[in-house]
Amino acid sequence: MSMMMQILAWLSAFACLLMGVHLLRSRPSNPMPAKLLGTLFLVMAFQASLMSMVIEFGRGTWSILLPSLALALGPLLFLYFQSVAHSSYRLTARSSLHFLPAAFCLVEMLFRQFWVDPDLMIVMSFAAYTVALALRMTKGRAQFSRYGTHQNIVFLWLVSCMAILALSCANELFILYELSQGKQVKQSIGLLMGLLSKLTMLSFTLLSALQKPSPLDWLTGFERTAYRPSPQSPEDKNLRDLVKKFDRLVDQEKCYAQEGVSLKSLASFLNVPQRQLSQAINHVHGESFSKRMNRLRVKEAKRLLLTSTGKSITDVMLEAGFRTKSNFNKEFLAIEGMSPSDFRLTNN
Repeated sequence: MSMMMQILAWLSAFACLLMGVHLLRSRPSNPMPAKLLGTLFLVMAFQASLMSMVIEFGRGTWSILLPSLALALGPLLFLYFQSVAHSSYRLTARSSLHFLPAAFCLVEMLFRQFWVDPDLMIVMSFAAYTVALALRMTKGRAQFSRYGTHQNIVFLWLVSCMAILALSCANELFILYELSQGKQVKQSIGLLMGLLSKLTMLSFTLLSALQKPSPLDWLTGFERTAYRPSPQSPEDKNLRDLVKKFDRLVDQEKCYAQEGVSLKSLASFLNVPQRQLSQAINHVHGESFSKRMNRLRVKEAKRLLLTSTGKSITDVMLEAGFRTKSNFNKEFLAIEGMSPSDFRLTNN
């Protein structure tokens, strides 16, 4: 059991390190959210590596940092969502007050003078910041409206992080109960389950971040295109004129159904920079080039499903411009709320 815990702890440390480096190396125009979340993952990486050492060698000098690292997690997560909700958010001297319990606990551990039980402080911190995130949830999706079509994903991310922090609080209480019953750290079922669930969450997050496109693109790249010209301004008119040309070209040539058509190739055909075309599509349609093309493919697939009843689902998929069945089903379900086959059955 202790060997399994060590492996899980080191794997968690490695996954956190990768995620932290990935976020800190990103270069969005508003870097604060990525920096705070990247720092959070690095703290978790250090915490997991120290925990592995405690499991293998028992509590030693290195273990004095563990409570302080745990007490830094809640504040980092809270400040991270503060920066996500407010584009102008900056860390101030007041922000450092959130880390006073971690500093106080470190002093306790260094001098072996325990005025407040470190384990109790960790539970109270997790509980307090769970409540703080829950209060932010009550503000709804509107607080993330500046992320446009990404606001639902951002809100879901907030809900997920709040739930993870709440589960961590419950898990800490269970571990404390086990230790009070005389179990050693390496025998704790709660610690084992905590490491396993953390690794599962980290693996999912890391895989999501490395996908292209990634569900986390809003964090590391969305700010690059978040600027929106004011309505009726000359820039707004130019972007709308460009999108009219783009829409006319795509509609007349059915570019969405052609293999090899890309943002770069269409920008070249329209004789404009690729970035300008991407910004125009985001500004007018409120979605990326790839999302726009998939929406048009789904629209064409719907037309074919209704008018060409003799064609198979696969033929419809290919004629509409999709190349894989999984992507076809995923995009159709996301836009229409049902599979292509269900759509055909419902409307015929």
